[in-house]
Amino acid sequence: MVRFTRILLTSLLTLNSVLLSADTLMIPKVGYQVWYDTKLGVPVKTDYVLARAQLHREATRKGMNFYPDLVLPTPQVQPSCYSHSGYDRGHNVPAADRSGNAMCLGETFAMSNISPQTPEFNRHRWKNVEVLVRSLARRYGSVRVVTIPMFVYPDTLWLPCHHVAVPDGFRKQVYSWPTNNLILDTILWQRRKPQEGSATINR
Repeated sequence: MVRFTRILLTSLLTLNSVLLSADTLMIPKVGYQVWYDTKLGVPVKTDYVLARAQLHREATRKGMNFYPDLVLPTPQVQPSCYSHSGYDRGHNVPAADRSGNAMCLGETFAMSNISPQTPEFNRHRWKNVEVLVRSLARRYGSVRVVTIPMFVYPDTLWLPCHHVAVPDGFRKQVYSWPTNNLILDTILWQRRKPQEGSATINR
């Protein structure tokens, strides 16, 4: 059986679940749930509810830094693994979606919530989708948000530290909540490699 996180075909996905490997751990957080592949070094699914009321409050990001998730087995992915790689540390659960509570905001900086994203993808196309999701939360009152990093090529790219895989794209699904009706289902692909001269940023 082909491992889901190595070769992923859209037809294998369902709207509410992904095929998980033996390397996947489910990590419950206060503000979201994450399914993390210890072999790939990235999340393979995140799931959370975003309410309109949360968008009216904003905890400070002062002092917030990326950090290894200590609940994971060693070796844990370190923030430095992304340094000088050309890839951004891309949030699967956006910090802005959890900014109504300092603890939930801090959780989004755990490396178990981070995937490599090219700068042009992270700072533009991915950011635009995050803004769209928040607009849907304002419109519907509450939405459930699912993010699924996608691997479609057999020759998986890895960061120079060798234990963090680079997703080929990301699937974002948004459901009305609590009725759980699908209102957005989009797949965004990123360049397989960042452009020359790209610098890693914290966002």
